[in-house]
Amino acid sequence: MPSPGDGNLFVSLPLALRSIQQRQQEFAEALTQELSPAEALRAEQVLTRCDPLAIEKLALQTTGTPTAATACQWLGDRALANVDFTIAVDWYEKGLLVATAEQQSALSARLRLASAALGKTVGEPPKQPVVFGADSLPPDRFEQRVSAVLSQAKGNVGTALPLTESFIATEFPVAPLRAVPWADFNEGLPDNNAMGEPLRGRNWALGNVSAVVADDLMIVTSRRRISALDLATGKARWSHELGNSLLPGSLRPAIDNGKIFIRSMTSAMKYGLTCIDQKSGRVLWRTDCEQNLVADPFLVHGRLFSLLVRSTTEAGSLFSSLLSLVELNPESGVVLESGALCMVAERPNMPYECQAVLSGSQLVLTISGAVICSNLQGAIQWQRASRSLALDVDPGFELQELLPPLAADGRLFLHQPGNGAVECLAALTGEVLWRRGVIGLQRVVGIVGERLVVKSTQGILALDTTTGKVLWRRDLAGTLPAVGMIGSQTVLGTRLITLPDKMLVEFNWIDLASGDIKGQSALPLTTRELPLLGPMVAAGKRVWCLSNRGIEGDPQPPPNLKRVYELLPALPPVAAVPPPTAP
Repeated sequence: MPSPGDGNLFVSLPLALRSIQQRQQEFAEALTQELSPAEALRAEQVLTRCDPLAIEKLALQTTGTPTAATACQWLGDRALANVDFTIAVDWYEKGLLVATAEQQSALSARLRLASAALGKTVGEPPKQPVVFGADSLPPDRFEQRVSAVLSQAKGNVGTALPLTESFIATEFPVAPLRAVPWADFNEGLPDNNAMGEPLRGRNWALGNVSAVVADDLMIVTSRRRISALDLATGKARWSHELGNSLLPGSLRPAIDNGKIFIRSMTSAMKYGLTCIDQKSGRVLWRTDCEQNLVADPFLVHGRLFSLLVRSTTEAGSLFSSLLSLVELNPESGVVLESGALCMVAERPNMPYECQAVLSGSQLVLTISGAVICSNLQGAIQWQRASRSLALDVDPGFELQELLPPLAADGRLFLHQPGNGAVECLAALTGEVLWRRGVIGLQRVVGIVGERLVVKSTQGILALDTTTGKVLWRRDLAGTLPAVGMIGSQTVLGTRLITLPDKMLVEFNWIDLASGDIKGQSALPLTTRELPLLGPMVAAGKRVWCLSNRGIEGDPQPPPNLKRVYELLPALPPVAAVPPPTAP
């Protein structure tokens, strides 16, 4: 239903009631009044029957009352007993929103236990015994159980989101650089016929290749291929084709417990999922998921998820496809469950592409300009529509990278192609906290403290995460896609310098606190051709950068190759040896 006061936001009934409660004191008082004896009796009968569906309805019908908190606690306990810790956390959090002071103690303790099972420490130790059915645990014994569960959870399969980039180096001091050829990544020859107009024939420069470091490997992916490079030698350990791409960005893997999960084409115009052994590169399984996967896979406490769309109406209809959340068996790829989320509209001339991130126990995703928040059962909490320009209208559309939102401290930071603005949303409600337009917006780089680092076609800027205010702006004429970070103090930006006789790639160390340039180092390109530089990759103190052009006299890579250069301190100049003196 539409959110009060925001025509672009649609929320679930509990969220709508909670919003009205916060704005209307009289409504809040009426909603939280004690139930009549007859209503209380019916609620008690529902709880006594232990019917999950009926208790879910009870939680909805009594939203805002202590009875709803009791129902949420029952549903959370049921999920906890079924080892579904993420759902348990979701119910306990909902119950805490409407709980009385007396109820908060029991719910907070349960939330602490369920979160420990997910490897997280939440809240404070209880001061009163915690009751589960007929069992009553004293505070010290309860904390012992929490510690044991937390210790076990950290050693088990955890949560793995699609990996975007490894671009944060622990140390990379300001110094003259040299670029040493380290490896080659074969992107594969593009099949332009796989893309519709106006994507066909274009090279989507940004985000076409991504790279992450996983253990002793650098995993490099593009629209068509995934390769594993040995960190010690730079040699390719294994490589796999992913099919003729339909997408304007790279496919990003989820890596967990020695396995790599990544989308691959299983038939024309359709993506499935492939599981690869990280060490050997052996394909463990491949599935087509029955429909087209539109999101990179992700794992939550060992459970493997993705999102798919299926056409339901005639072509040309505005909302022509059904978006569903699908869970697969990570050992076999068998579809375990599929639940419908909502109908979605396809952007003109743009294939469906969905980006997902976890915010607490909720799943937040972007697709076709919309932002959707759901739990892992597929129940939508809120949905926000945003206005954007179409690909064939917005000249900067293809300069923006397709990346998932960033989630931090109950807030979401995101941008979507065609929108031209960075948005900060409240993760719980979907409300816009602030919006900041950025000319030439390309991507949100990351969050460091209270600073949100943003990349544009004009340079790099930092926004205040609370207000969206521009803290500093560093213009870099001829800015290039490659960007990295060094610890929590420095951003490493790149730009192209064009001189009459040559072209240079310049690396700029930018202070995160002030935006001042702390140092620069320029490297000559082998030929006078525009480079596609990036992404930047880091592992500890080592930093690499991919380029489609030769650097420092290195031969030009073939059109289908990206060369991986390791950035090292420049060698000291060799002292000239004086000629021997005549006897």
